[in-house]
Amino acid sequence: MDTEQRALRAAQLRDDVVFREVVDGLKAAAIAAWTQTKTDDTRQREFSWLMVKALDAIERQLQSMIDDQHLSMARSVHAPN
Repeated sequence: MDTEQRALRAAQLRDDVVFREVVDGLKAAAIAAWTQTKTDDTRQREFSWLMVKALDAIERQLQSMIDDQHLSMARSVHAPN
């Protein structure tokens, strides 16, 4: 799969309604669990924090694939002949 195809697929995934519902739902559940833990439940808070960070990393990676394609296209347009 070339860079353009990867960027297109990444954008499709990022913008997919079901994918968004899943990621947003998991993130909301992790934040709720995080904020509702007892002060001595560090394990749950750390797990919830890691879940939010992992979901953020997935979203950043998809965006990175899209951005890489945009940069590649911009470089090819501005490249001297």
